[in-house]
Amino acid sequence: MCLQRYFQDHRGSAIRDKLDSVLYLSGYTAQPAWTSVNSLALIEAAKAGLGITILPDVLVSEPLTQGKLISLSVQDLILKNELIAVRHRDKYLTAPLKTLLLLIQ
Repeated sequence: MCLQRYFQDHRGSAIRDKLDSVLYLSGYTAQPAWTSVNSLALIEAAKAGLGITILPDVLVSEPLTQGKLISLSVQDLILKNELIAVRHRDKYLTAPLKTLLLLIQ
């Protein structure tokens, strides 16, 4: 089953890995026509009607709000990445780093 035409990034990106994993566990695989590391190129391709793309909400919120793209939902398809920040417990934390760690918690 070909679920999509375009992917954000290439094999090894968090989005691509998560999608491939979810599809595999459901018995499917994706066969993209092409891939790109350029999110803007993927957005423009989708806006031109060349297919669909899977990108983080934050990257497509403006074209969605403007009605230039539409959001598609796939039943039971949840793409959520959990990231972990690690640091050396004995190293000094600068104020900006402390702020960053508080923001991502």
